Amino acid sequence: MMKKLAIAAAMAAISSSAMAAEATINATVDLMEPLQVTGTAAVNFGTVAAPSSGIAIVTVDDFAGGSSSLSGGTDAYHPDDGVPGNFFLEGEDGAVVTITVAHVDAAAPGLTLTGASAAPIVTLNGSGEANVPVGGTLEITNAATAGDDKNVGTITLTANY
Repeated sequence: MMKKLAIAAAMAAISSSAMAAEATINATVDLMEPLQVTGTAAVNFGTVAAPSSGIAIVTVDDFAGGSSSLSGGTDAYHPDDGVPGNFFLEGEDGAVVTITVAHVDAAAPGLTLTGASAAPIVTLNGSGEANVPVGGTLEITNAATAGDDKNVGTITLTANY
């Protein structure tokens, strides 16, 4: 009887291992290049004569070669075009990047930075680069004083894959 039990146990061990199969696979990941953002040019609202009354609004377009416009305000004058600012992005070749911009007004007398704008989605080129033009809106009242290169605020660009 012992002999039969030993044979049965051996056969059970052989048959269970003969039925088993095993395989392995690798786990991998593709890491994207980290995004880098550099501010390369300030938004320039151009030369403006403050209005004698009311509020003049200067808007700079947010595209390369964009222009600017002036509306409102009595006797306001805008003899030259403003120029959009620019941020330079570096990251993963061909990646789609979501863009948001925020602005902070500098509280200069008679000057109020009321907005900033940029394209909401940018695709990096084959070298992983893109320029992102940035525009803005500035309100001017007769409380503004003359002077060159007045700081009217800051614009921050946030980029995410």
